[in-house]
Amino acid sequence: EITDEKKHPVDFDIQAVKRPDVSERIFGDESHPFSGFRITFQGDAEKPYTLTVTDGESKEKNMFLAAGFSKDWQYRPKAFLREYWNTRREIVKTAIDAGFGTFRRQAKGFYRTDAYNYAVLSALQDVSEETAARQKEERFENGPKFSLIVPAYKTVPKYLREMIDSVLSGTYPDFELLIADGSAPDTSVKEIVEAYAKKDSRVVFAWRGENRGISGNTNEALKRASGDWIVLMDHDDILTPDALYEFAKKVGETPEAGAVYSDEDKISRDLKKRFEPAFKPEFDPIRLTENNYICHLFAVKKEIADRVGLFDPDKDGAQDQDYILRCTRLTKTAHVPKVLYHWRSHPASTAESSANKSYTSEAGARSVQAHYKETGVRADVYVTDFPGHYRTYFHAPENEPLISVIQIGKGDHASFEATKRSVLQASAYQNYEFLDGVERAKDASGAYLFFIRKGAKLEPAEDTLYLLDASGHASEEAASPKAFPYNLLGRLEDGDNAVVGAKIIDFEDRVTYGGALLNARHGVDVLYRYELRASRIDNGRLIDAHRTSAVSLDGMMVKKSAFEEAGGFDSAFTAFRTTDLCYTLLEKGYFHVYEPSVVVKLPFVNRARPAFMLSKKECRALAKKHAALLAKEDPCGNPNKIVHMDRYELKV
Repeated sequence: EITDEKKHPVDFDIQAVKRPDVSERIFGDESHPFSGFRITFQGDAEKPYTLTVTDGESKEKNMFLAAGFSKDWQYRPKAFLREYWNTRREIVKTAIDAGFGTFRRQAKGFYRTDAYNYAVLSALQDVSEETAARQKEERFENGPKFSLIVPAYKTVPKYLREMIDSVLSGTYPDFELLIADGSAPDTSVKEIVEAYAKKDSRVVFAWRGENRGISGNTNEALKRASGDWIVLMDHDDILTPDALYEFAKKVGETPEAGAVYSDEDKISRDLKKRFEPAFKPEFDPIRLTENNYICHLFAVKKEIADRVGLFDPDKDGAQDQDYILRCTRLTKTAHVPKVLYHWRSHPASTAESSANKSYTSEAGARSVQAHYKETGVRADVYVTDFPGHYRTYFHAPENEPLISVIQIGKGDHASFEATKRSVLQASAYQNYEFLDGVERAKDASGAYLFFIRKGAKLEPAEDTLYLLDASGHASEEAASPKAFPYNLLGRLEDGDNAVVGAKIIDFEDRVTYGGALLNARHGVDVLYRYELRASRIDNGRLIDAHRTSAVSLDGMMVKKSAFEEAGGFDSAFTAFRTTDLCYTLLEKGYFHVYEPSVVVKLPFVNRARPAFMLSKKECRALAKKHAALLAKEDPCGNPNKIVHMDRYELKV
């Protein structure tokens, strides 16, 4: 049962989810995989609700905020403080190692919700009247003209007017707003747009006719675009005043880029609350095949758009992702790390719930599959139970290259053999050699080196998968394909990638390594440590394959040629030899990939301290050796976010 602060029952939907870790803890095995649940309901993010769970005899209650944050600090202060101390003892060590300022921020941040932090950050980033006036006066040499393409269909008049007003109130003047309306015979959209067009010629009623679907309606506006750049926008969303200004500025700074995108957030239907910001990395073609993380605001040069062609009606629901995939493989893509687009949340929008348009997942998977076919990638794309997210499983290589499996760490012969069996049983792949000790890497004969700890085992990912049938629709739940070693090899078949790392979990199914970011002071920041293995934090970043700046030695696969090009492991490092290797390869122009479909389970509970506490001496050496690299903004991160105590949070 869920009740609000007045103890009134609240309607909700409940869905069983896979939690084999819970089954194992309760029943001793994974015989009851659906031991978890997910509850969805409409609520106010700032008001408390109570979840009550009972088996008829005992009862447990938990008060929480609708956004998912515990209210224990308010209703059980003593218990909360005790829990805080038990789980955050490392903060004291932070105070000793990094100074009181860092400690103060850590302690304060523990009590704040992300919603609170974003309210502060968004207010700081709002365009002031002085800034807006300056931007309006600024003139760009050869400044681009933007064509904003908006498909409309029975748009709520209030939302339509607010969308148009947000564009017209912008600080960059050179644009046209093309609105194509598929609402016929309804004339409300036409009447509103034509009224605006009489006052401002930049507003253009591009087309009115029968509804041709979102792609067909978009195409009608696209055909009439006369600008230098095409900008995609929805009919009920909001631009920030500086959106086109920032895009024009980025275009001038990166003339080689033919596409640009920004960060975004969601906004309440009354425009009073902004929430769930999406602070994105620099362009990541791998993550784009797992989820349309780019979404809005997206712009592409008209000459690229002409080559790409029209939107594909077969991809309706994920037409933007299909279009973005087709555009970005033809040109360099730049990123403006600032929220320039507010995605309105209301009952009919995917901003409020992806389940409102469940067909989007199927259309997205078809888009990625078509992308792979076009680029010659041999892989199958699966739909997951996380709307809008997909999984890629690569086919077995035509010629099985030798993989040198190098077992690391302490352990006896039995541990070595147990891990060997786990590797051999993970798939039908058999072309391995097994070596004992990290120092044997230099003696390895394989074209690829795979490192795994003695006693560790390979486990299937936690995905619930659905394979597309011949008609392009998700069929019944599919058996999980073999991810190891195919998904590691598949990532490394791309010549730009040198290293790929698995998801690493400990014996309690907690993440010990979920990717890493550059840190100029301490060398490296590890992400998502201690999160549950199936956590969907940061819009699925922990369960989506993506580029990363470093990986863990546990579960790392590296091309032997790249390993030798980097000179192997530097003997000056022990705790950070893998990070040093990854950084050296980054400096040589390679990329690295985090691949969560391959899961390595360690034979122990890992409660390692943050990286900078492991070895100050090595951290300083790492920072000195790679000073030029670490001085740059990490393309895998976002300047609006920062890592503190392994938590990737807003920089406020």
